Amino acid sequence: LTDVAIVETADVKVGAIARSFYGTMTNCSAAGTLEMNNTEFNSTTTNKFDIINIGGLVGQAGNATFENCENRVNVTIKSVTVPTLTTYIAVGGAIGGIHTLSSLTNVDNYGAITIDVRHEKAVYIHAAGVVGQMISYSTDEANAPDVKVATQCDNHGTIQTTAETTGLGASTYAGIVATMARGITNFSDNHNHGAITCNDHVAGRTIGGIVGTHSWSAITNCTNNAALTNNGNAAATHTGGIIGRDVLF
Repeated sequence: LTDVAIVETADVKVGAIARSFYGTMTNCSAAGTLEMNNTEFNSTTTNKFDIINIGGLVGQAGNATFENCENRVNVTIKSVTVPTLTTYIAVGGAIGGIHTLSSLTNVDNYGAITIDVRHEKAVYIHAAGVVGQMISYSTDEANAPDVKVATQCDNHGTIQTTAETTGLGASTYAGIVATMARGITNFSDNHNHGAITCNDHVAGRTIGGIVGTHSWSAITNCTNNAALTNNGNAAATHTGGIIGRDVLF
């Protein structure tokens, strides 16, 4: 898929190939641009929060397998507006968010991510070269049904961000996965080559060369080969060459 041009969609799940994906994707690639400028998202939730998933290939995935896939879609998000009180934005060069049993093998990103968000309410941003969020919601660690695998994935795309909020909020950025928790049984041989520059003004800021916020999962044979720059101001700032911050949740 080449010459993709998506501009100002108001959907809360956006991807060049699919907004949501459940299945097997093999030997797929996309190139082009995905731009969300001055966008007001269409929210249908009855809750007081929204989760927005944006990916170069796929917005949100579940029960999915990705093998030998490549993204060259540049993702730009500027001046978005969401009507809910709290907004979670997951951005991935390849996949925005993965929330159920899935695996990634040899998924590479060459697309740049640029974020410039100003929000009067609470905003939480999770952005990374490959996957924005990879989270299991299982509370049964011994028999977690939401096992996920990510191996042999590389990021070559840069990430540049400027986020501001007058409410509560936090941002997490990484080369491979921004936020990763629970049920990840194989996270290995993943490498980041894309520089990350953060100029956010939010309550908390985390940058990791491989994983931003990490919990409950082993990381094996992963390397970061790019500069990580954490500018702006925040009450809490965390930066790590491999893991930005390790927490239990």
